[in-house]
Amino acid sequence: MKTYGFIPEYELPAGPFREVLIPGALEREWTVTGDYSRVARNHCAAVLLTNLVRYFMDRSSIDRIKARTDAGKVFYDVHDKVGNGPVLRLFSKAKRYVRPMGYQIDHRKVKDLETFRDALRRGRPCVMLLMAEALEWHWVLAVGLREYEDGTWYLRLADGWHRKADIFWKWNEGSRFILGREVYIHRIGC
Repeated sequence: MKTYGFIPEYELPAGPFREVLIPGALEREWTVTGDYSRVARNHCAAVLLTNLVRYFMDRSSIDRIKARTDAGKVFYDVHDKVGNGPVLRLFSKAKRYVRPMGYQIDHRKVKDLETFRDALRRGRPCVMLLMAEALEWHWVLAVGLREYEDGTWYLRLADGWHRKADIFWKWNEGSRFILGREVYIHRIGC
């Protein structure tokens, strides 16, 4: 398993910082690939989408899904649509999962400090695809942003490998940013 340049919180620099977090980012236990490694391979995209759906379920914007699913059921349903990786067209597959239940996924490009900060302030997690090597890719969910007084910044991640969002990534260090999307799941027409 590649590290992608991920940094545990205890290895971050000391000193004053400001942090923006989506609601509940630190309290929740995130779904991880290890939960389903017996039934799936290279399934970080399915785990990421499971975490997105569960996040919005817990925020009560996906009532119909919430009424009939638990985390395991969400993963198996999502994995049925997304499959094993590598997965490039995640959002078209995600739409096939939520649309029959009357929901849609809106997403907007995030690409720098300002766009990530704005999305996270609105309570919208950001999907990111990172590349460690040519065929080593990993989908992660940015749930926070820490900015130090000297201008350096790190994204707080639900990385799909740790249950708590206590892992950070410094922009393009250890892996390369391929794409990012601010995400919002809501009922169609709302």
